[in-house]
Amino acid sequence: MRAPAFASLAGILSGAIILAPTPGLSQKPGEQQLSKCDTVSSRTSAGALSGMRVRTVTVETAPPTTLPGRAGRLVSRLHSTSRPSTILRDLPLTPGDTVDSLIVSESMRRLRQRSYLATVEIRGVSCGDDSVDITVISSDKWSLNPSFSAAAGSSYGGLEERNLFGTGRTGSLSIATREGQVGGSLGYTDAYLLNLPIYLRTRLAEYGDGNEARIRLRNTAQSVQDVWSYQIIMSHYRRDTNQEEEFGGDQVLIEQAFDRDGAFLLIGRRIGDVGTSVNSILFGADFERASLNAPDNALTVGPNLVERRYHGPTIGFARRAAAFDTVSWVAERGVLIDIPLGLEMEGLVSGGREDVSREPAAFGSVWAGRMWIPGAQRLAAVDFWSSGYHIKNQPNFAAASTRALASYYARNGSVLYSVQLAAEKLVNPDPDVRALQTFDPTLPVIPDVYRLSENAAAIEFERATHVWTPVRALNVDFATFTAASYRTASALSQHDHFGVAVVGAGLRLLAASQGSGSLRLDLLYPAFRSPGTRNGVSFAVSVAPWLEANRQRDDPRLR
Repeated sequence: MRAPAFASLAGILSGAIILAPTPGLSQKPGEQQLSKCDTVSSRTSAGALSGMRVRTVTVETAPPTTLPGRAGRLVSRLHSTSRPSTILRDLPLTPGDTVDSLIVSESMRRLRQRSYLATVEIRGVSCGDDSVDITVISSDKWSLNPSFSAAAGSSYGGLEERNLFGTGRTGSLSIATREGQVGGSLGYTDAYLLNLPIYLRTRLAEYGDGNEARIRLRNTAQSVQDVWSYQIIMSHYRRDTNQEEEFGGDQVLIEQAFDRDGAFLLIGRRIGDVGTSVNSILFGADFERASLNAPDNALTVGPNLVERRYHGPTIGFARRAAAFDTVSWVAERGVLIDIPLGLEMEGLVSGGREDVSREPAAFGSVWAGRMWIPGAQRLAAVDFWSSGYHIKNQPNFAAASTRALASYYARNGSVLYSVQLAAEKLVNPDPDVRALQTFDPTLPVIPDVYRLSENAAAIEFERATHVWTPVRALNVDFATFTAASYRTASALSQHDHFGVAVVGAGLRLLAASQGSGSLRLDLLYPAFRSPGTRNGVSFAVSVAPWLEANRQRDDPRLR
């Protein structure tokens, strides 16, 4: 038997809550009362149970709270509650195992990140020996939800079913935009393809002037102690545009064709012991075929014609956090956000051959970032990315970019304050690449010619307050903001300088789950502007990525 005080101390150290024990044995004078059974309950880990033998594992799943009225009851019947097997595959505990608090902590973090779960809790009951009965208790979210996401060059907004038939699989139907073109998109995600530890994510999109497709396969990570990892990414993007634009008072037919295909294999091998971070050696292979043709009079800041056929082996290094903190105040309704502790990074170098120039070539890509909690209800993040090609006998880099993003969030009561600062430099970019594609609130008032600049920086100060929850799956915030941007070296001249500052207000539509991002509906007015700025009030619709969405190595060949 274990003293409740000891269990409570262990629970505090592990982030667990020790529930009231059952009535204990008779107590003699001077003795501490002992309990027959101790119960440990936690949303984060089970440190008080570490080293104990698992006797039984039970899963209790529950549907979301029933919506009011007859319509609510009808909708409730359409919801498929998560299957116990769906929960257990993310928690590798079976009878006879020994509880490892690190693995349990990682498993609970993985379950928290599942978009179909509202709450998940692990409960252990031990009755005086070294064995424990484990119960996992989960409740679902409404799995049919609005979804918004943004990536470099593309954004998506639509409906997503995040728990198909209770299996945890995701299907989505979205309106997609890319380079001003509107289309439709289908997506599918399966964390355990064919019930194997294989993660699949695929998206297909069709636009008026082209299409794109991407398939990603990787191992479903179970622990930071996994020795091996792998991922395979295959992508396709095609655009063929014929449109008339005005140049010098004349209508000119603009014909441009972008065709890009890529396939990338990356294998990771953990090195060293697991502490607060995990280090891995990376190796694999790259292939890219790009045929990008913009007319001579098109607005671009790089070459108008790109023909590239590259292939070569890859080697690199990755460092990922193995220790996390959690915060629940950034998003409404206590959505837990995992904050990695320490510096994270990933860098790759590929050496091969570029077949069009018939010259040796190299490609490099690196990301480094850190998040930390500087105080109560405060959160900060800094990230840096750089990538590009270097081909022998060419004087400069090609398809290269360097960018940085710094963010700061603070809550005071019901108000969330945020500051974001972004900067990017492009060097001989492909003609379909633009700077600051996922963050520049001033973009609607900037003329097209200055949107295409080699160097850009933007900053935004925002104050947001929650105003409405029309359905459980959606939050509506009201925000006021001030933003400014500065750009140099436009598509017209290397000597161009353009700056603008705006004030604005708008609504933020946030799906109530981690990772979905938000839809911004803004009215903004230029308070300070360079000549040529669009005057008057402008209305803008954009998608802002989730806090952690871009905290990874960014390969521009996948844009």
